[in-house]
Amino acid sequence: VHGNSEKCSYDGVEDKRIMGMQLDKQSRALYVAFSNCLIRVPLGRCERHGKCKKACIASRDPYCGWLKESGACMQLLPGATLAFEQDIEHGNTDGLGDCQSKQKHITHLF
Repeated sequence: VHGNSEKCSYDGVEDKRIMGMQLDKQSRALYVAFSNCLIRVPLGRCERHGKCKKACIASRDPYCGWLKESGACMQLLPGATLAFEQDIEHGNTDGLGDCQSKQKHITHLF
């Protein structure tokens, strides 16, 4: 992707026409070029699922997996040997229950 490398947020882009896109496999990101700036979008967004196994599995994100050891949804790195769970094809969450973190409950109390 060529052009101005100034960073911006999608909401801050006035001209929403995409001028170019480039996948960077090494950094596991998609770069999206607009007329006046460049946005980096991570391919895996595992952190948004946090400690919620159901959300992690349901996301069907090939870059994320549920690591039982840490009890969290984590980005899977090439060559990693950690055991993880994921269901990219179906996102089957039968029997996993709903996710309600203690942190969310505390936030709602204030």
